[in-house]
Amino acid sequence: MEVKPLRVELSIGHKTREVVDGKPVVITHRVVTFGKRICGGDLFKIDGDPQATLPTQYQDLLLRTAITEFGTLKMPVGLQVLLSLDSIDRDDLSEAYDRFSREFLGEAQADYQSDRQVKLAIGYEMNGLVYDVVEFGTRLVGMDEVRADKLGYKAGSIRRVCYLAGRQVVKLSQSEGGSVLDGPLELQVFEALDAVDIQAIRIGSEVWRHSFRRPGARVPRHGAGPDGSATGGEDGVERGANTQLVN
Repeated sequence: MEVKPLRVELSIGHKTREVVDGKPVVITHRVVTFGKRICGGDLFKIDGDPQATLPTQYQDLLLRTAITEFGTLKMPVGLQVLLSLDSIDRDDLSEAYDRFSREFLGEAQADYQSDRQVKLAIGYEMNGLVYDVVEFGTRLVGMDEVRADKLGYKAGSIRRVCYLAGRQVVKLSQSEGGSVLDGPLELQVFEALDAVDIQAIRIGSEVWRHSFRRPGARVPRHGAGPDGSATGGEDGVERGANTQLVN
């Protein structure tokens, strides 16, 4: 899918002191362009950044990844630049990013076709083919969590979320075409996926995991998932710390 950049002009902006023609001047940077979708590789990188432990900074690191232009500042824009912005500019940036995401996705959205199958909004592209149907079929067991522990994937981390969700996948296929990639899904696949699709796989894996509960059984909600996060209440894609993804 083609990414169409979106520009927003901030009300106040970020000021820098520079030397132009030998004279000191103050330059106000107001025009911001969102032009990059956030993929799994970006999430993994942010997940390992010590600055991402604070929710506000995590959100700004996500925004920074999607920004391709901020006045004449060098890219990627510094985290401190975003944190120094006035609150109304920060509100406008968040709103602009949401609009950028909506316009990119259009009518495309994840389709939870059954308790074991999800059609992704975008899909995984390899050798010119797009694989956009995920089928779950492998049950998650304690040894999978032990392997995640040994690999250093901490509870609540994006890598752990993806690793455990990927272990439950039996195949990744095409909605239009007959090519199939056998599961489980490795992290290299998640690195290339759009964050929206990663969220869809995560939710789909939880639907699959709980589909074996006896009728009427209570689904744990608070920190009971194998990745250390809540298993219920997922109704969309949000920005936030740890296992909350972006749209």
